[in-house]
Amino acid sequence: MRGNGLTTGLQDLIETLPENIEMVEIGSFLGESTKIFLDSGKIKFLHSIDPFDFSVDDAGGFGPKFGVDNIRETFYANVVENEKYKGKIMHHELNSSDAVSLFDDGFIDLVYIDGNHDKNFVIQDIKSWEPKIKIGGYISGHDWQNWMVHQAVNETIGEPDRLFTDGSWIKKKTGS
Repeated sequence: MRGNGLTTGLQDLIETLPENIEMVEIGSFLGESTKIFLDSGKIKFLHSIDPFDFSVDDAGGFGPKFGVDNIRETFYANVVENEKYKGKIMHHELNSSDAVSLFDDGFIDLVYIDGNHDKNFVIQDIKSWEPKIKIGGYISGHDWQNWMVHQAVNETIGEPDRLFTDGSWIKKKTGS
């Protein structure tokens, strides 16, 4: 869960973004980062993607560890069912690898990856979602300090353009 330093780091990333963007957030958990993105005023529409199936990476302990017994219902209450965000968010309760087919290539301005942190899953997310990003758009994510995330990013797209205090990273898509 995000403390002030982690909130500030994500807000710093958001400050680097243009206005009026459409984004995908892979891994929504309780909706804390989702709310920060939406509250920034820079996000036209956010697609959140999370199957709320933590058995794939043994993250089932997250709920009890953070005092949240039902992560899915908490996310829906915090974001999807919150009147403040009506018309600005759609949740896709799918694995990232299944959800990618819902989007056309070159459609998304920003993909923020914070799902399964296993190196192979991060590599799969980057490779699957990169074609969906517009030229001049951004691929980014969280938990740079996790060595598996760090290695996956470096092996697929190289060093990020910028790192942030919350462990977020960002890289602009150039070329074709």
